[in-house]
Amino acid sequence: MRITWAPDRMRDMARIVKRVYRYRFHPTPEQADELARTFGCVRYVYKALRSGPRDQPQSNPV
Repeated sequence: MRITWAPDRMRDMARIVKRVYRYRFHPTPEQADELARTFGCVRYVYKALRSGPRDQPQSNPV
């Protein structure tokens, strides 16, 4: 039995080039306030969705 996919796969993996782009931006005070407010709202929604519904009983209490 001969496996031919391994060399082809290794060759394809060798062609992958990863690049890193680093950006910095310096927001104005108004933009910094808006970003802080936006990320605060995003964090609130994320935590609310992550915690799930609170009014449903647990199926397997510990």
